Amino acid sequence: MPNQKKSNDSNGSDNVPYSLPAQDETDSLPKPISDPSRVLSDLEPDPNALRQNKRKNKTSPLSLLTTALVFAICLASLIALIETYSNTKNKFSHSKEKISAKVPKTIKGSVLQLKKIECGWELSPDLEKLNPPSVIVPVIKIKETTGNDGYLQVVFKDSEGTIQGDPNTFQFISKNNSFVDQNGNNLMVRSTSGLNNMLNFSSYKIADTKNSIGPWSATIMESGTNGKWSTLAIFEIPGIELSGSNQ
Repeated sequence: MPNQKKSNDSNGSDNVPYSLPAQDETDSLPKPISDPSRVLSDLEPDPNALRQNKRKNKTSPLSLLTTALVFAICLASLIALIETYSNTKNKFSHSKEKISAKVPKTIKGSVLQLKKIECGWELSPDLEKLNPPSVIVPVIKIKETTGNDGYLQVVFKDSEGTIQGDPNTFQFISKNNSFVDQNGNNLMVRSTSGLNNMLNFSSYKIADTKNSIGPWSATIMESGTNGKWSTLAIFEIPGIELSGSNQ
């Protein structure tokens, strides 16, 4: 009998439902606010943090000085760069040849005086000998020369400033009033290079053509017996055809 009672008690305890909430459910339940003033104090900004932000935002005199110094260095560098560019440009402009659009009729140098100058183009008498062949070449005629002992040089250049043909150098003897090997004081200077066909010469003469050639130029220089050269004139070669006569 005692054992049966005990058994009944055990069975009765098994039938009692478990009513205690789980730990996870207890933690998920909202907790009542015990101190509202504490919550408000948590929402207010920290005075220490405000002071630190002000300290960070405040610009020190040292940083201002550093910024001004960097700006001054950049400005000085920019001014120096602009000045260097301007000087280089001016130097290049001064060194660039100034080509006259007109052929001078007379040229007076410190050594030689040239008179009755003509310039144009002429059919090349040495067509087969030139390499590459040039049908028409630039020519300068000087009908009278006076002055002291010295030298005269004529250089022909194309529109790119490249020397065409061989430089022509002549020695003038004042005692004989003539050029060596020229039998007189008149002179014809013919380039050894020119245009390879008459079609190119026609284009050269039409300056406003899109595919026009030129202008070519001629440079005349003189030198005394000391060998120091000086430029007398630089001018464009006009698109006209001269006769083959030396006179």
